[in-house]
Amino acid sequence: FVFDAALEQEFDKAQALLLGAESLTPDGGLINTLGSRGAARLANAHGVPVLGCAELIKRQAAADLSSAPSPVPPRDFSDKLLPGVERSPMIDCRQDELELVPPQLIDYLLTEHGPLRPQASMGVT
Repeated sequence: FVFDAALEQEFDKAQALLLGAESLTPDGGLINTLGSRGAARLANAHGVPVLGCAELIKRQAAADLSSAPSPVPPRDFSDKLLPGVERSPMIDCRQDELELVPPQLIDYLLTEHGPLRPQASMGVT
């Protein structure tokens, strides 16, 4: 375990970056918690393999992506960030919780069928 803010200084000791996945996209990318894409970019820059971990039942159909603009609406963090402060329309504490990690940043998806290249994962049944 490493705090997000300390990721870059820890990559020289890392053997891999393991990311979970809320879902898998039709092209082999994954949807995961905000910060995952940045961590994957840092791992790539440091030559550290990026491994996504998910069951293939989490695959989305291509139609799912085009029909839904966002899988989860932004979360309002006002209570956590501004406790006791009166709400104001000038202060927006909403933030997306999930983001896309594109397949170009992922070396392998670890699945119930074993490790698969992201692009190859969509052909497995």
